[in-house]
Amino acid sequence: MVCFLVSELDIASQGETIEEAIESLKEAIELYLEDENAQIPTAGQVFTTTVEVSFG
Repeated sequence: MVCFLVSELDIASQGETIEEAIESLKEAIELYLEDENAQIPTAGQVFTTTVEVSFG
């Protein structure tokens, strides 16, 4: 399972693969932007990272 979050727009998406999750995210953003009252925040600082954890 792959999950994405666009916190600035309060949109989340998921899929079984990265490709599925990206397509789902694109659709969710398009639907959000169709709303004439959609609030589009100004760009702020972006921080992206990947983490690896051990468990068990």
